Amino acid sequence: MKLAPGDPAQVLRAQASGGNVQATETNKKAMEQWRKERHLDKPLMVQYGYWLWDLLRFDLGRSFLPPRDKVATIIFDRMWITIILNMIAFAMIYSIAIPIGILARRSNSPSGTDSRPSSRFILYSLPSFWVGTLMIAYMTGKTFPPRPIIPSRSPKWDSGPG
Repeated sequence: MKLAPGDPAQVLRAQASGGNVQATETNKKAMEQWRKERHLDKPLMVQYGYWLWDLLRFDLGRSFLPPRDKVATIIFDRMWITIILNMIAFAMIYSIAIPIGILARRSNSPSGTDSRPSSRFILYSLPSFWVGTLMIAYMTGKTFPPRPIIPSRSPKWDSGPG
């Protein structure tokens, strides 16, 4: 929080007041109370100690966005979709990689006209974050199929077209 531009207390105050950032005495007291609750009035190393202690207890604080739910609750609510996507990715990787590896070992082409090295080079050059983003878009139905393959249970999730 120290490296980010601006003051988190002022940002939160502006959000709560709908953009009205007048420095009234009540606002100043509320900001000081907020800083004290989050130990922002202490030296940086003490803040780090408090942060580590909260992290060990999985107390990640509250979201800055309304309805200001606990961050740990938000993470746990959405963790099931991550687990499902990882299991699908794991199954896809091994169901594709093992047969390709077996085929590559069996067919050693003595001629120099084999196109596999160039295709491997192209596949290796694809950025993993881009392929991952495409897979997420495909699995959630944001682009390709009209309905999501994995339906979302979260009420805050946009279920996409259809």
